[in-house]
Amino acid sequence: MPASTSKYQYITCDTSKCVGCQLCEYICSYTKIGEFNTFRSRIRTVRAHKILMTAVTCRTCEDAPCVIACPRDALSQDPLTGVIRIDA
Repeated sequence: MPASTSKYQYITCDTSKCVGCQLCEYICSYTKIGEFNTFRSRIRTVRAHKILMTAVTCRTCEDAPCVIACPRDALSQDPLTGVIRIDA
């Protein structure tokens, strides 16, 4: 899939599938820099309260590894814009 053509790069979120495992952060850092390090990931997640975890920033990579790695198929990438979505 193409990288985002949007001026703003972001993720929209529906938390019904995302369980807050942060695997998207780990696989992003591993793919980009070769190490599993969430501090060096290009995608960020935040915990709004005890049960809500959501992604808030993203570089919308081509063939996004976070989408491929998500164990719950909660992520998808728009084929036209490249925007990553956390799906319901």
